[in-house]
Amino acid sequence: NKKDQALLHYNRALELDPNNTRVYRQLGQLYFEMNEKEAAIKQYEKVISIDPEDVNAYIELSYMYIALEKIDQALAVLENALKLGKREADVHLTMAFCYSEKGNKTGAIEEYKKSIEIDPFNPKAYFYLGAALEETGEKEESIIRLKRSIELDPGDPEALNYLGYIYAEENKNLDEAESLIKKALSLSPGNGAYTDSLGWVYFKKGMFEEARKELEKARAIIGEDPVVYDHLGDVYLKTGSLDKAKEAWIKSIELKEDKRVKEKLDSLK
Repeated sequence: NKKDQALLHYNRALELDPNNTRVYRQLGQLYFEMNEKEAAIKQYEKVISIDPEDVNAYIELSYMYIALEKIDQALAVLENALKLGKREADVHLTMAFCYSEKGNKTGAIEEYKKSIEIDPFNPKAYFYLGAALEETGEKEESIIRLKRSIELDPGDPEALNYLGYIYAEENKNLDEAESLIKKALSLSPGNGAYTDSLGWVYFKKGMFEEARKELEKARAIIGEDPVVYDHLGDVYLKTGSLDKAKEAWIKSIELKEDKRVKEKLDSLK
């Protein structure tokens, strides 16, 4: 952790061997850790100028631009990476992330699909595609993609929870949803988001007391979260705690404006 000393020796190494791409890459990573992202970018640009065929450097450089919220520059770097014809699945995956950051869900979905065409056995690509499809309202296709992600990696708690939560939202396959989310929690104990999901499944199954316990546990783990408070409002209403329901929905709206939650709050009046 003596970063100043590390910088000194990396720079001395480059004086002795000015075309050593490995040293530029390590120096770039060090600058990135030190939150000197512009300096980090310069090191990776040097790597590419010395070895224009190093596709990994393009991908790593794009993530640095993403960290600086310079998404268009990241995309430009990735377009150049595609021309190399190497690690194309990973390049498309990173491009999808860029489009997602820009709020272009359609563009992201197209890039996830391109990545899967090249590498049809990457569970994360299916997961990200499923999540993007769910966000655009394409629930059925989202479920298909998430199932495929779980087939390829049955131990991914994120995918297990996501599919279980979609089932709960759609009010279907609730026993399967409960099983999926419990497995996610067994793999990631104490995860507040997964605990919220389990509480929401119990709510949908009419198990209101169990739902309350899990949702209050989720609130204790996560803290201030509009979705958890929204869910708590629903369960408090069902258990006759109207003041608590009102309190929870007010808190949810304070954290994030939501027309649907406001309508629930207004209905109490």
